Amino acid sequence: MANPNDITILTNQSMASSFQSAPILVIRNVAFSFQVTYTGSPVGTFSIQTSSDTAEMPQSTLPTNWSTLTPIAPSPASVPDNASPMMMPYNKGAQLPWNWIRLVYTASSGSGNCTVTYNGR
Repeated sequence: MANPNDITILTNQSMASSFQSAPILVIRNVAFSFQVTYTGSPVGTFSIQTSSDTAEMPQSTLPTNWSTLTPIAPSPASVPDNASPMMMPYNKGAQLPWNWIRLVYTASSGSGNCTVTYNGR
């Protein structure tokens, strides 16, 4: 049975160039993780960005101001050789202090494709 909290946010995304996921609303969450499964030989880093921009319902406006979350272990997290999938968990143990998060990939060289799954609670 699939976990209803698992959401695929990127599918077959090229890692030959930098990208970011769409903003994810995390109001009332206490923890989240991104799992990245990739193929090929990408060289680059992942980081998680947060935003405290207004989160109105329904989502009529998306955030424009972003800050890189530190620490994630490590931040930014380098893509390991032959270690797909990689996991980036974050557990504050209390309600997250931001309204939005997104995953950012900064490519250095190489190529490949990835699928990213988000889980928030």
